[in-house]
Amino acid sequence: MPVEGASELWEAWASGRLCLQTCTSCGEFQHPPGPVCSHCHGTALSLVEIDGSATLVSWSTVYRAPAVQFSVDIPYTIAIVSAGNTVLVEARVDGSVDVSGLRVGMPVHLEIGEVIGVSVPVVISS
Repeated sequence: MPVEGASELWEAWASGRLCLQTCTSCGEFQHPPGPVCSHCHGTALSLVEIDGSATLVSWSTVYRAPAVQFSVDIPYTIAIVSAGNTVLVEARVDGSVDVSGLRVGMPVHLEIGEVIGVSVPVVISS
């Protein structure tokens, strides 16, 4: 069964819009999207565009691809960032970012990029 709100999020990202699901009752962001708000359990949810400002929480460089599709990108770095209203989002770190300079708590910027032909959030600057 598909997760409610997920298809709309993927469609927004495919159109180049950096969005997250938010609750119109309490105003909190949540990710991944779901049918009810994880904060207040409200069901009035919508997508809201965010400006891409985020804070680096953690990262890991992948040296062994989890699937053959990702092997052309080895090594690549995945980051966990706090975006919007402190919601955690996983994002690929763009290859132009110097990962040796990454530090927990540093500001980063997200935009929509492509990973194996799929539009997803990407960290483009640190």
